[in-house]
Amino acid sequence: MPDLPLNSSKLMNPDIQIFRGNASEAVVALPVDDSFVCTLKQMGEQSVRLNLSAATPVDLRAGDWLEWRGVRYALAEEPDYKRGDGVYSYTLTFYAPVHRLSYLLHKDEGSLSFPYAGNLAQQLDALYTSLGREASGFTIEIEEGIEGADELHHLDFDRTYCLDALTRICEEFGTEWRIDDRRIRIGRFRSPAAGVFRYGRDRGLYSLEKIGVSNTAVVTRLYGYGSTENLPEGYGREKLAFTGVGGESYLEKNVARYGVREEVAEFDDIYPRLEGATIGAVKTPSDVASANGWTVTLQLPPDCNDIEIARDRTDPQIKFTSGALMGEGFTITAYRPESRELDFNVSEDNGYRLPSETRQPSVGDSFVLLGIVMPQSYVSRAETELKTRTQEELDRRCEKRYAYRLEIDPRYVRREGIRIGVGDTVLVQEDEASAPVEIRVSEVSYPLQDPDRLSVVLSDTPVYTSYAEKLENDIQDVTHEVNTVYREARTFSRRAWRDAEELARMIDALRAELLLVGGLSGQFALSSAFAVNRNNTRNSFSATEGKLQHAVYKGSTDGVWFLGGADITLESDAPYYLYARCSKTSDRGFFYATTEKVEVESVEGWYYFPIGVISSPFEGARVFNTTYGFTQISGGSVTTGRLRDKTGRLEIDLDNGTITGPVQFNEGSAGLNEVKEWKENFTAVDGGLLLTSLIKISTDGVETGGLSTDRDNVLLWGGGTYDQAKRNAANIVLRHDGSGQLAGGKIWWNDKGSLALDEGANIGNFTIKNGVLVWEDGDRKMYLGLAGVTESANDSVAHFSVPKTGNPTLAITVDGSILMTHGGIFGFGLGPYVTSRDRIITTESYVICNNTDAITVTLPSDPSVGRTVFIRRNMVGEVTVATADGSVLRYEDSQKNNLAIGKRGYTLMCTYVIYNTGGYWLTNVLTF
Repeated sequence: MPDLPLNSSKLMNPDIQIFRGNASEAVVALPVDDSFVCTLKQMGEQSVRLNLSAATPVDLRAGDWLEWRGVRYALAEEPDYKRGDGVYSYTLTFYAPVHRLSYLLHKDEGSLSFPYAGNLAQQLDALYTSLGREASGFTIEIEEGIEGADELHHLDFDRTYCLDALTRICEEFGTEWRIDDRRIRIGRFRSPAAGVFRYGRDRGLYSLEKIGVSNTAVVTRLYGYGSTENLPEGYGREKLAFTGVGGESYLEKNVARYGVREEVAEFDDIYPRLEGATIGAVKTPSDVASANGWTVTLQLPPDCNDIEIARDRTDPQIKFTSGALMGEGFTITAYRPESRELDFNVSEDNGYRLPSETRQPSVGDSFVLLGIVMPQSYVSRAETELKTRTQEELDRRCEKRYAYRLEIDPRYVRREGIRIGVGDTVLVQEDEASAPVEIRVSEVSYPLQDPDRLSVVLSDTPVYTSYAEKLENDIQDVTHEVNTVYREARTFSRRAWRDAEELARMIDALRAELLLVGGLSGQFALSSAFAVNRNNTRNSFSATEGKLQHAVYKGSTDGVWFLGGADITLESDAPYYLYARCSKTSDRGFFYATTEKVEVESVEGWYYFPIGVISSPFEGARVFNTTYGFTQISGGSVTTGRLRDKTGRLEIDLDNGTITGPVQFNEGSAGLNEVKEWKENFTAVDGGLLLTSLIKISTDGVETGGLSTDRDNVLLWGGGTYDQAKRNAANIVLRHDGSGQLAGGKIWWNDKGSLALDEGANIGNFTIKNGVLVWEDGDRKMYLGLAGVTESANDSVAHFSVPKTGNPTLAITVDGSILMTHGGIFGFGLGPYVTSRDRIITTESYVICNNTDAITVTLPSDPSVGRTVFIRRNMVGEVTVATADGSVLRYEDSQKNNLAIGKRGYTLMCTYVIYNTGGYWLTNVLTF
């Protein structure tokens, strides 16, 4: 087990152990503290997060696991870490088994994009089948008596992860999923209120804050529109609309309260459509594989006898909503109302035809028709549905939404025996005059060392006891965070007062009730910086070199001294005074720490200017407080150098105009665009335009890539974090200057476009070895590099190389013999072409004529200069050589368009040349 925590004494009784695989011995044992937090979200994350600091790197890998309350939580990836001051800091997230489903794609017979129709049990069974072997250990249980569970629902999946598919199925059927380890339960979970939380002592809440949700705009006038499908000729609107306020397609609510605030809602699933239509009969073609069309008989509702095919507007379609062709649409070619027979075309996509032998329409399949003219009654019905949906949406958005922020008392939780789980409800009461509001819990988190210190988030669709309240919440209990801050505040408050007392004993002026605080010796400016507890050592103190300029004491340098840097070891646990010991006769000085107070001119030849006090150790650490400068309080103004809070986390340096530490700007604050961090992290959304400086993407809380503005010269990265991209440790990095890298840096290029591949990289079947491109297949090899560097020219290797100096060299060796080097050819071979018929030459160089009857061999047209062709008469048949483009054959002093090869065994060599004004074939007869 590695040496992990800096405080190793806590390892004596570890609370959490991290295991690897099926090993019985822990890889790491950790003491539980406030950073160990369990988070459980409704239909979402189930994780345990913890912070870890170690003196040496920790060997943790993907799959390492810990167990909490009977559930194994595992690391999804090797963790990142941050190193500073000799400490390795990790933030680790362990996920429950359910998160395995977020890495697996939902498939149907191998297809990743598919429609599926079925009831709740069938949809879940298909999902379970898709998981296959990965579903080992998982079970799915459906709550009995779920209304609508037997209804057929059509869902389209397109590269959907199994966990998302599970949520999608539950949302479609109005259910929820809960997972206990590997047991998946499906139902509509409702439970009595787990507790009542009111403001006041012993009533459950430390504080109660009601906050308006700023990212949800109030709408008082909502326009509603449906689809463009199946609208009658002359409808007058491009999309389905209803008659609302003033004859327009909108509704209004709360206009008197908020004024007119307009928005548009579109419902593409609402249009005049058939309901309850099924296939009554199917005429199957005699040859399904070659059929171009199918015929089905429709069973339509009684009021749909007069539907018309609207061919003048669009291609009409029949789209199946159940059966083997569910989700598929086919073009209608004919419809006969008297028999209700409908013909449709076979569809074909990349050779895949539907219907097919295995997927055909069947009696009872449901369908809809698109591109048809529906009876007016169906149009009116769709308009009524659209108006109802628009009203429901307006009711949801016509009032301001609120969130509660609660600080829950853990003692109240323990005393009342309250147990809050995901999906439970709680009652929140604002004051005595208001009725309690019942809201469901969508998230619960708590520190492992105190499970009663709950952090609770309430769902976006709460159960209301009073509809008039219209409270829609994102309630976050920040008890853990607040308790941590309170604990820190109490610690620092005690420390701040203790340090103030200590300072008061050492510097009498701190207790004086004066309007001017500060002495003459401390009126100077100093540019040095100071650090205490360096390397986590309480007796280590350092100061950088700097310049001191005094306003009162001048010496021989007009009050300016240069101080050297210092690393001081404090030998006792007593508080120390820190002075600048400056020469009265030169411009040099140094830092001096002592437990005794020294007056400014008590030592001959030196000034001792008081800089500050290094405190005695408290809880293992010291602090440093400066004492130079002055503070003037006059009427309503304060003049001073620095302002600091009692915890020491926030400091405002008025001399240098800087603010250090966390600052919260409330709504309405001005000047934020002048803050560097604000400008770098600002995001604005204007319609379809998004303006921001940094976008990070993550999976299950793990950062995997993103986009950045031109800070740190990172434009786009993937396969790593932003910090990794800055140091070229991400798999993919593209930079604003044009440089970048792929494959974790194996392929990279600079801002000039020069491409480089690391040793061992592959290009097709070639590999980079020692800077040379190498192809190897057994004894066969090819090198592209510098001649003589990798292999000698007479080895059994084909070389293509150019030396650094001298004339370019091309060396080619075959079976140990040099074929070509320094421009000379040492051997060659020609592959012959044998013919007994007329032949027009294209790429051949040696034609052997084995003919008994006369034939003609035609030379290639438009030849390149130097093209040479050999034609041999090998048999008794005559051979005539001609040209295809009318070019001349030159033999001795004659020029001809064709030339006969005189005797058997003769070969005519033809070489194309250009001389003066034109080109011709130069011929020679070879008699050997």
